Formats: sequence, structure tokens, C-alpha cells
Amino acid sequence: MIAALDRFIFVALGVVSEDVARPDQMAQLVYLPKRMTLFTSIDGVAFSHAWGRRTTIEIDGMHIDVIGTDDLIATTRATDRPQNLDRGRLSR
Repeated sequence: MIAALDRFIFVALGVVSEDVARPDQMAQLVYLPKRMTLFTSIDGVAFSHAWGRRTTIEIDGMHIDVIGTDDLIATTRATDRPQNLDRGRLSR
């Protein structure tokens, strides 16, 4: 994770491995024009399930594992955030 962050220049922001090892943390890292959101825990899907269904994308020649679309929708629904529901992004 730190190697990926380093590639995106986020280490300069002081992110260390301990920051991404604690459960129930969320960080949005922005170094324009790049932006990344890190979640160390998610609701609505087990990590082992989500990991098995992950998608790999390529950015600047680097392969990065990201949550799959179905699991992203499941975890977004599980958070039940009003801004997602109010904007019609997800239905209950």
C-alpha cells in the first residue's frame, strides 16, 4: 500500500503503513489532479468476498486492485448515507 501511495506522491503527506493498518479508517488523499479514497474497513460485504471479486485497473503503468462494482454498490447501500439516496444514486 505504501509503495502505491508513494507512486501517487502521497507519502509526502505523511501517510505511513500504520495509517492504513487500523480498522474503521477512511482517508481521502488529494494531490491534484489525482485523488484516492482509502477505506480500511467496509460494511455490506466481507473482505474475503470482495477481494475475490476485485477489479484490477492500470494507472500510469501500475496495476491497482479496486473493489468490484457489485461490491461497491453493496457497501454503499450498507452505509445508508442520505447523500447517496437523496441524489438517486441508489435505491433502498
